[in-house]
Amino acid sequence: MEALTDRTGAYMHGRDVFICHAGADKISHARPLYNELNRHGLSCWIDEAEIRPGDDIVQKVGVGLINARYVLVIVTENFMGRDWTETELNAALAREINSGATAVIAVLDVDLNSFATRYPLLAHKLHVKWSEGPESIAYKINSLFSREPAQEWHCNHPREYVGMVWIRLVPAAENAGSQHQVTLRWGPFQRLVDIPANAMPSSLAHHKTKPDSVTLHASVSPAAVLNFGCGRPPDARYINIDEGWTRSSSNYSWE
Repeated sequence: MEALTDRTGAYMHGRDVFICHAGADKISHARPLYNELNRHGLSCWIDEAEIRPGDDIVQKVGVGLINARYVLVIVTENFMGRDWTETELNAALAREINSGATAVIAVLDVDLNSFATRYPLLAHKLHVKWSEGPESIAYKINSLFSREPAQEWHCNHPREYVGMVWIRLVPAAENAGSQHQVTLRWGPFQRLVDIPANAMPSSLAHHKTKPDSVTLHASVSPAAVLNFGCGRPPDARYINIDEGWTRSSSNYSWE
């Protein structure tokens, strides 16, 4: 998939974080970490939320790994030596090597010596300890993203992409209890959306119906962080905004 760019022209990933874990650690580790990351407004890929009956598991996991900014690898005794988890880890490391950008962050719930012995190439890498707790870990991961609340945003979706696209709103801390209004302008059309205070972070989802490179502009009040992506939205209870767009200019030409 072609890269997404944000208002600064920087690469935008489909998800902030991919959570790589052993199935036996889902309840004890993966879900608590997912919940805390989500509370900080980070969009996460976790298998139980992304893979549905009938899906090609290998294909879905592969897309998730490629399109996440960081891969958090929860290393426990259950993780080490399992074929599937280590396949995911190897794929993430291969992406990191090819791109030259840090992608893999280990979350250790094993002795550091055991980890270094099993994965010598990872021993020097950035890691965090599970003993710090999910809340502290999520805070540290969130600090890796330089996102400041703003009132104006824009996004260019991949030109050839056709399908569902989304915008995710994360309020600024001082505005967390406030209703937000988002004004979207996409070519000759515009859409106003009111988002209740109790529904955030929240995803707005609609469809890109033709290959084009029309810029999506978004104004939000009060200021907030907006993330953009393609495919299924990060929040299961997203707001569908396919209907309700109005024409704002009859003289606009599609690119």
